[in-house]
Amino acid sequence: MQHSARLEDDGETLVSGLRVDRESLFNGLFYGIEGMRVGGTRKLRVSPHLAYGDQGVAGLIPANAVLTVEVTILEDMQK
Repeated sequence: MQHSARLEDDGETLVSGLRVDRESLFNGLFYGIEGMRVGGTRKLRVSPHLAYGDQGVAGLIPANAVLTVEVTILEDMQK
């Protein structure tokens, strides 16, 4: 899976073109890709309680940030 993520408030790109596996997903991304097929793309709006919550990620994602994530499935993640 490949994705890019932005902060909803200011549109700042956090990551772009990052490839990840199913084990490293935060809840909002995990639930958001459910039912997707190889080659599919979705744009998700992820609330803080399904992302990094009131902790955020130091120096990268502020506390209670809403994320906008664009996801493309590159290969079958069930394997």
